[in-house]
Amino acid sequence: MMIRKSKDFLNLPIISCSEGITVGTTVKFLINATEKKVSSIIVSDDEYYKGVKLLPVNLILGVGNDALVINKSSNIVPYTNIATAEDLLKEQIDIISSVVINNHGKKEGIVDEFEIDDEYNIVNVIINKNSNLVSIPIGKVKVFGKKLTIIEDEDIIEKNGINISDDNIDKEKELHSDVNVVSPLDNLPTNPINDTNDIDDINKINLYEYDVYYDSKFISDFKVGNKTYEKGTNFNEEILNEIYSIEPNKLKDLVNVLE
Repeated sequence: MMIRKSKDFLNLPIISCSEGITVGTTVKFLINATEKKVSSIIVSDDEYYKGVKLLPVNLILGVGNDALVINKSSNIVPYTNIATAEDLLKEQIDIISSVVINNHGKKEGIVDEFEIDDEYNIVNVIINKNSNLVSIPIGKVKVFGKKLTIIEDEDIIEKNGINISDDNIDKEKELHSDVNVVSPLDNLPTNPINDTNDIDDINKINLYEYDVYYDSKFISDFKVGNKTYEKGTNFNEEILNEIYSIEPNKLKDLVNVLE
């Protein structure tokens, strides 16, 4: 069974291999919280103004570093074509960047990402707890809610979590080194712009992930370029856009300076 990281699917061009064209971009996941699995991928295309479009995950042929591949453009459909989609969209389940709370009401951290198997079942949730990445098995997750993930008691991370930070991060990457081997585009030359790590990171930024922090306060001064956001300042959409325009790679540090 192949385990893949959720972030490997996002902000990728979608290629129709039968038509030889780019038909959209992956934006975010549509989650079935009850079954704890990915139902579809929400797609952005040139006709975004006509409403939400979805790519059912069972129609994905391959995912690589540079693109997600499907058979034909008609695999992407309006959400109204999928019976369960409207209810799932209304639930607004965003696992990434959701606040993690244990069943005693204590905040445990923020979801950094999650891992899925080859049937798109969620198998692990990666939590950023005090700047350490900790992997929690799906069996210890009680509920995926709107901007909230509920796990078992506060000892779960200590008893069941696997710390994948610092020295263990390379081992964790090695464990999942086969994540990106299924795309027929893997042997194509890459765009030179993606040879710069900073630019590659910027391309993968999804500003919607930071909505959960609105109305939080900075717990310490936070410097971005020549601008400093002082301790106690309320974080809002205007500040988010400022940080993105000045130094977008600083966005990943927000989890450590907001409460």
